[in-house]
Amino acid sequence: GDLPEIVEQETAGEPIAVPVSTPVTINGRVFPREDVDVYSFRGVKGRAVRCEVLAARIGSPLDSQLEIYDDRGRRLAQNSDHLGPDSLLVFTPPTDGEYQIHIFDAAFGGLQTYV
Repeated sequence: GDLPEIVEQETAGEPIAVPVSTPVTINGRVFPREDVDVYSFRGVKGRAVRCEVLAARIGSPLDSQLEIYDDRGRRLAQNSDHLGPDSLLVFTPPTDGEYQIHIFDAAFGGLQTYV
């Protein structure tokens, strides 16, 4: 694509938010089972952020779940299915600040092929 790209660096243990600057393409995988990948970004009040998963459409078994959290850990938005099991979430931050997006398999599966 035309956007800057990053490749997820898998770490063991509890998920650690990886800061990203939008717009961005993130290449990653949900592995091992029950893996949750977390990315943080700076949101601007009123400026929509679009998060789209492209997994099932390229043959991945991932049934993605996207969730957005504020800096207090409150879930503000979520989406599980948009185009089949691929998620799409358009989020408009209510205030300027740091937000986190979590992605994981809706059934908490995960293998090398869950890209």
